Amino acid sequence: MTGFVWLQLGAAFEIGNHFYINDWQLYEPISDLINASFSFMNFGAQDLNALGLRKKGLPLARPIDNFFSTDGLLNVIAMIGDFLFVVLIPIRPIVYAAVGRQASVAILSPLALFSGLFTLFRLWFNLGPNKYTKWGGILFFVLAMLGVAMNFVYRATCIEFVHLGIGGSFIISVIPFAIAILNAEYESSTPVDVEEGGIPNEKTPISGVLMTPISTE
Repeated sequence: MTGFVWLQLGAAFEIGNHFYINDWQLYEPISDLINASFSFMNFGAQDLNALGLRKKGLPLARPIDNFFSTDGLLNVIAMIGDFLFVVLIPIRPIVYAAVGRQASVAILSPLALFSGLFTLFRLWFNLGPNKYTKWGGILFFVLAMLGVAMNFVYRATCIEFVHLGIGGSFIISVIPFAIAILNAEYESSTPVDVEEGGIPNEKTPISGVLMTPISTE
């Protein structure tokens, strides 16, 4: 939820930046607190979303039984990624302050790609897996990366209309993200028959929970 809020705040800062700098034209982009706030919120949200989709109760540091197994290798990658996301959140504004607007985008965008990959697979498998979490994760990632690509197109062409593709891609990406969450499956330790008016069984999509009346008898 915090990641989603940061995305909205980031968009608000970016709109403010467009309004106050060069009358919506950014041919001469400058580094300032408004754009820095957008950068912090937008990139930080990617780190928060990747962290927030971790399995509940899974510690950041954990022992690896067999490092050379597939599970062991994936565990190591996950731990490195999670540590990186935690560290990146406070480091990103420092990078912006040190190198400025243009250079920070070039440095931070590849790291956002890394967090986007984690978000994709955690949406898909940690909340499912089912067809909604699969395609929700994939479409979220594709649309977010399209926004990144359009940003590089804008920097090369300075065509302001390209911003429609940048902002539009980032905004639309949260739709498949939300659909994946709506169809997430949760695990219940005490399965109850839904048809009897009880709490939904294990692996029941959240959308089913929202639509299922619970008996008060």
